[in-house]
Amino acid sequence: MDLAQGEGFDVRVQPAGNIELEKGGKVFARGIPIVGLPDAVLIHDCECVSPKAELTRTRLIYSGLGMSKSWRSHLDWLNIGDGLVATSVDDAQAWLASL
Repeated sequence: MDLAQGEGFDVRVQPAGNIELEKGGKVFARGIPIVGLPDAVLIHDCECVSPKAELTRTRLIYSGLGMSKSWRSHLDWLNIGDGLVATSVDDAQAWLASL
C-alpha cells in the first residue's frame, strides 16, 4: 500500500482483502494479496472471479521469501500467458511505476 501511495495512487482495501488503486476517483488497478506462494490452481481461481478486461491491470501479490529457484521458474512460466500475473512484493514497485 505504501508503494502504491508513493506512485500517486489512492488505496482502498476491500472487505474481501483485495486492494483497489485509484487515480482521479476511478479504479485504475487492483492487487490481490495472498499468504504463501501462488500456484497454478490459486492463479486460476483468482482469474475466474476477475473480469477478463481487468486482468491486465490486476496483480496477485505475494511474498517471495523462501521461494526456490524451481518455484520461481514455474511462476515465470505461468506469467507468460494472457491471464492474471503473479508479482512478488519485491517486484511490485516496477509494476506500479509502469501503470
